[in-house]
Amino acid sequence: MGLEGNNKRAILIIDNSTGRVNNLGSILPGEYKIIKVPDGRAALSVIEREKGDFQIVLMNMELNDIPGLKLIRKIIDAAPLLEIIVYTEKDNTDDAVSAMEEGAFYYLYEPLQEQEVNALIELAINEANRLKKIKSYCRSEERRVGKECRSRWSPYH
Repeated sequence: MGLEGNNKRAILIIDNSTGRVNNLGSILPGEYKIIKVPDGRAALSVIEREKGDFQIVLMNMELNDIPGLKLIRKIIDAAPLLEIIVYTEKDNTDDAVSAMEEGAFYYLYEPLQEQEVNALIELAINEANRLKKIKSYCRSEERRVGKECRSRWSPYH
């Protein structure tokens, strides 16, 4: 099923609400390949199968199967270069801080605004590209020097 033959940038949307998924799908420009899954388990399966094909994950914090913070950790463990934008109906600063501490790129409160979502996606894609360049640089330095690359910008630490 790989997306590698597709030149569109891919975004994975994780949400159990068809209405929210359709809303997100309608506000994202057509330049994105959108993959939609209803829960965390399906998301992890797709990420594992399509590793490297996604740059961005948009996820609802309140899923039925896996708690949001746990899913963030699992996604980052499976694909550390993915950027995760979390959204929620609940206005809870503690949850937002916790999500960011776990590695989320950004935390949005609903209702989602088209301009804000699209601007954040572009920022997140730029960050994902930056991390890929750092990873590539670290790999070349590891080969050249013969020891592990551990810069403060490394996606490995």
